[in-house]
Amino acid sequence: NRLEEQIKEKETTIRQQLEEIDRLQYQNGRMTKQVSTLTAQVEEQKKTHTQSTWSMGGLISGKQQQEAIQKAESDLAVLRDELMMKIQENEELHMR
Repeated sequence: NRLEEQIKEKETTIRQQLEEIDRLQYQNGRMTKQVSTLTAQVEEQKKTHTQSTWSMGGLISGKQQQEAIQKAESDLAVLRDELMMKIQENEELHMR
């Protein structure tokens, strides 16, 4: 009887961990897409900056473009850090 209770507890723990792994994998996928999107935006801004100073909003200064690029790169760095933390969390859960 006690053994059956222990088995049920372990099964519950395993189910919870599997749900957490699924949730983390989903979040990792979302963050990976966000990082890819931001990377593409940064690359596009760099390419646009080297080709001309025109943007969708019209003529903007090089300083404004540089600030936009720096902000996008900063956002990208934050998302990469978050992604790495989630990947590590996921790996730790897999090791349990």
